[in-house]
Amino acid sequence: NPKHLKSIFEMIDAENILLYSSDYPHWDFDSPHQILSWLPQESRDRIFYENAKQLYKL
Repeated sequence: NPKHLKSIFEMIDAENILLYSSDYPHWDFDSPHQILSWLPQESRDRIFYENAKQLYKL
């Protein structure tokens, strides 16, 4: 249920702690851009890039 996922993301402060992982080469055909399309662009940017950049001090 998408509502449950949104609640969980809020509870764990997902936009500040999640890091994107593709699980390459085990691609399951779920586009990450489609799955997280309900998030604001700034949150998606943090999950897909900024959080890792901050963690690894890039």
